[in-house]
Amino acid sequence: MRAPRPTSSVLLGVVALASLAACSPPPAVPPPPGSPGWPELRATPARSGGWDGRLSPPLYLVWRSGVGRGPAAEPALAGSSLFVVTNDRHLRLVDIRTGKRLWRKRLDGAPSLAPITDHMRVIVGHDVPIGSIQALEIETGKRTWRRTDLRPRGAGVIRGDTLFVGDARGRLHALDVNDGETIWSADVGGGLWPSALTAHAGVILWVDETDSLRALSAVDGGRVWTGGVPGGSRGGCAVDSARVYVSGTEGRVTAFAHAHGTPAWTCDLPTRIYAAPVSDGDNLYIAGLNGRLYVLSASSGEIQWSARLSGACRASPALAGDLLLVSTMSATVELISIPQQRKVSTLDVSRAVRVGPVTAGDRVFIVDDSGHAYAFESS
Repeated sequence: MRAPRPTSSVLLGVVALASLAACSPPPAVPPPPGSPGWPELRATPARSGGWDGRLSPPLYLVWRSGVGRGPAAEPALAGSSLFVVTNDRHLRLVDIRTGKRLWRKRLDGAPSLAPITDHMRVIVGHDVPIGSIQALEIETGKRTWRRTDLRPRGAGVIRGDTLFVGDARGRLHALDVNDGETIWSADVGGGLWPSALTAHAGVILWVDETDSLRALSAVDGGRVWTGGVPGGSRGGCAVDSARVYVSGTEGRVTAFAHAHGTPAWTCDLPTRIYAAPVSDGDNLYIAGLNGRLYVLSASSGEIQWSARLSGACRASPALAGDLLLVSTMSATVELISIPQQRKVSTLDVSRAVRVGPVTAGDRVFIVDDSGHAYAFESS
């Protein structure tokens, strides 16, 4: 152990598939100022679901590229690199400018950790048949460190030089992102659902298999508060400066005070929910298995409006300015105007989309169940 460190519906057309690179890939392009990329699940440690985007419908297909059997988790993005973990046990790096696959790495097991990056390395993991977590250089795909004593699940969080990750044994680990060494570990109790850790204001939030939401200190993993999540949550939570929001599998959405965990409000929606909400501070956006998007007041939980989608949703929406992007199991990603409270465009792909889209500037990146990645761009 070490002491903690300071710290448009669109025709796909005929697009050539990008081929595997035969030579060393070019260096990853650092993100420009003000463009942090999409380095982890739902963009940020608070799982905000996006940034201020520059999307302007309609969007047009730029490229389509085969990436494997289908996504095991939402992709991550840093600079010009898109990281895709697939169900055929591979991590692939795709150049977002061209769709060209630069390198791929075979994993030792079924992916259980969403890719996360600090813009120098990408971190992935699996928990069966053996547990493992490893870091790979973005430029070369070379492994920089590996741990085989952990069974990571869901999605981790990077804060400074510290990687926080939960495992299937009910422990929260703080690791040095540079070498993977343990800074501290804490026994939380209850295994981690296959959802995401969330972080805000020195607190790590964890949803476990005992139907509990636990707020833990980022300093040492100590308990801050615990709240109940009846029926459990498959999607994890979202957080803003005032509240923590959890969508229960059976349709109950609960807000807790961030400071002390007191329930602030609940709202029962007429749908099962398999994804976490996202919040812009004023509203909460939730996509349901019944094929509807619900918009709730973040302060009161009252339904503000809803919109019908083309099919069931299993992923959290993404925010891009005043647009919401919602993946559906009907092979679409639908663009919803928040001011207009309606669908304004649809992006068509080949198969169901069960992970969220990723945005960067005026482009949207989608990975569907056919094992293809797509880039759409504003006109």
